[in-house]
Amino acid sequence: MNKTILKAIERIRWNTEHHFLHIKNQHEIAPQIGVQFSMGYTDARFIQFFLEDQEDQTDLWDEFTKTFEEISEYELAFIKGGLAGFNEQYGSEDQMKHYEATQTAMLLILDKVRFLALTY
Repeated sequence: MNKTILKAIERIRWNTEHHFLHIKNQHEIAPQIGVQFSMGYTDARFIQFFLEDQEDQTDLWDEFTKTFEEISEYELAFIKGGLAGFNEQYGSEDQMKHYEATQTAMLLILDKVRFLALTY
């Protein structure tokens, strides 16, 4: 199970970083982003199941879930509306700062989950 959870963490980390940078740098959507997002959704559910099996990890489950859902809102806007649709909905400087802070928070959460998985 450790290998599987570590791979799920790695894929979500990659998606989180690269999709944010893709949008921040104003690149148009590429077909693989939708596929990566869909696969990341499955990985996120797997991480949630892993966290549910850990004693005293309710707060980490909540933190992961909330942050993943926030990131998903940004990515879905991009997937559905392309760059123009994303910018219309979330393109302001304040919203981009929030998106960046959210993706940074996700990377820190994933570090916690990874540590937990390595010590499991």
